[in-house]
Amino acid sequence: MSSTAVAVYQPLEPTVERTCPGNGKIDIPKLMKLFFMRGLTKSECARELGVSVQAVDQRLDKLAHLMRPQEEIIAWDENRTDFYKSMELTLASEMLDPVKLKTASVNNLAYALRQTHDMRQLKEGLSTGNINHNVLVGDATKLSNEVQRMLDELARLEAGSE
Repeated sequence: MSSTAVAVYQPLEPTVERTCPGNGKIDIPKLMKLFFMRGLTKSECARELGVSVQAVDQRLDKLAHLMRPQEEIIAWDENRTDFYKSMELTLASEMLDPVKLKTASVNNLAYALRQTHDMRQLKEGLSTGNINHNVLVGDATKLSNEVQRMLDELARLEAGSE
């Protein structure tokens, strides 16, 4: 008789402890909404979450390195497509650099280029596959508008000849 071992996923920290108020653990998504989106003070967040102000302060300190000033976020969002294009150009250039080709994996460079290309395509509303529904709908709309314009022109010409 053979026995088969089965791996069972067990989180390092039970979800209940991480998200239940009143036990010293903080619901991080809720804290972020309260503090960053609703603009509550640390004391107000603590009261809302049922934890101490010190616990909120410690958690926010751990999250601080992830947060960026609003101006940086807006600048990134407004320039993301250009950033992706620049990354594509840089990666494509590196793929062709003879020195880099000797030391770097071409597969790694190609993978990075493909990922960057896909990110830019998505940001521009273009397809990462063979068919882009938005482009097809846009083309169909343009054609429909052109047909309507031609029909209107034909009707105008016919009305003028009568």
